[in-house]
Amino acid sequence: MNQVIGNNEIYYMFTCPRMFYFFLQDETDNVIVENALENDRIRNVKDYFKNISWVDAKKNPEITKRTVKNEADILNPILEGSIKGINLKLAVHALIRKKDKYHIVLSHLSRRPSKRHHVIAASFIFLAKLNGISVSENIIFLRKKSMKTQRIKEEGYLLFLKTFREIANSQEPPPATGTRICNFCGYWEKCHSFNVDDRTKLPVSSIRGIGANMSSIMKSYGISTLGDLIDIPLKKELEEKLKNIIRYKLQAYSFVNDTALFLTKPDLLITNNDNNGVYFDIEADDSPYLFGFLQNDQYKYFLISDNDSRKSQIEDIMKYVEQLKVNLYHYCEYENRVLKELSNEWKQQFKNEGNGDLKNKFLKSFFETPMIDIYEIIIKNIFVPLRHYSLKSIAKWLGFKWRIGLDGRSSIQEYRRWLNTGNKKHLEALLLYNEDDCRATQVVKEWISSPSSFDHKHLILNRRDVDDILNRK
Repeated sequence: MNQVIGNNEIYYMFTCPRMFYFFLQDETDNVIVENALENDRIRNVKDYFKNISWVDAKKNPEITKRTVKNEADILNPILEGSIKGINLKLAVHALIRKKDKYHIVLSHLSRRPSKRHHVIAASFIFLAKLNGISVSENIIFLRKKSMKTQRIKEEGYLLFLKTFREIANSQEPPPATGTRICNFCGYWEKCHSFNVDDRTKLPVSSIRGIGANMSSIMKSYGISTLGDLIDIPLKKELEEKLKNIIRYKLQAYSFVNDTALFLTKPDLLITNNDNNGVYFDIEADDSPYLFGFLQNDQYKYFLISDNDSRKSQIEDIMKYVEQLKVNLYHYCEYENRVLKELSNEWKQQFKNEGNGDLKNKFLKSFFETPMIDIYEIIIKNIFVPLRHYSLKSIAKWLGFKWRIGLDGRSSIQEYRRWLNTGNKKHLEALLLYNEDDCRATQVVKEWISSPSSFDHKHLILNRRDVDDILNRK
């Protein structure tokens, strides 16, 4: 194989074997996405070992080997080599020199080191030997302010080879698991392609809402696959024993047939539906900091912080919302809740300043602005042939493409980098991501309003249609 396996690929190997399978079948590097939390892990190393003067190898193999010769302590070391014909290029967070050996440092955010941490450590030890570097098998694992030393044996290296071979030799892609990395996966379209799997044979856990416990209960009724779930008659006993069985059967039918099911006519889904609405999305860290609005194809944003200008920032947002007089569309309830909280905060500020006559002005105006949660409409009225109903999943399915590879977690990192450095490129990335979230919301709203305008199969069901799908007895 020509592909080079790095830290990200090992992450995908254990987090989403299906993604790793597609990567091995491909000649291009579609999975290389920088882990947004790596800066936090490196910062954790520097904070814990404050007295060490580090040399930053910048994930460069030549700098790493050159620094090793000088016996210095190294941040961001990386080594490359081949194991059993598999090309590897692996980084660890640090190498600390103790006596005549280096000790590997791996910083992790999970409660305890996972399989992939052990695989990376064991494989890095192997690469170190290939490069003539003496490395201890005692690995330093850091989590926040705690440190644990653990001896890594050959099992991690053998687990890597076993897992790699199982996926590489598989005749079919592993089942889809559905994780947050779906949001920026380069194989999203291939993974969701109707022709990749015989969906009737997929386990019932492949669809939204069915976890391990419900899968086990269904199995006791002879329901193991989506085909079983669709075919089993809906008897009264089944309804009583299996909560939400109606939703599960409709979701399975939608997923297997790659067809959206509308339980309500599209023209009845949105009150006062017109084309002049505004699309709204918030980005947040510990608290909301970016409010984006898309109106008449023009993007407008507001930044909010906890400094002295917070009052005027909130006032600017509320005045903007107050003058809209059109539907304000958003995805999930968070945006609605945040605006209400800001309204109450602003109201309290007026009250504290003795402006009793004005305190309800913008609060009242805000509640006169119709806020419409597209996600709520979908989960109550529509079954979509997807594993997840996130904005990214549905908008991607409809053909929308984000212009930048961020998600909720990595956008927080961009925000923190902007705060720490003042570099406008991080703010520009955030604005582009937020604008695309607004535009994605618009695409999804347009689809639920007029599904026939999109090249995706859908059915508008009446009661008899629903009973036929449920196979009600």
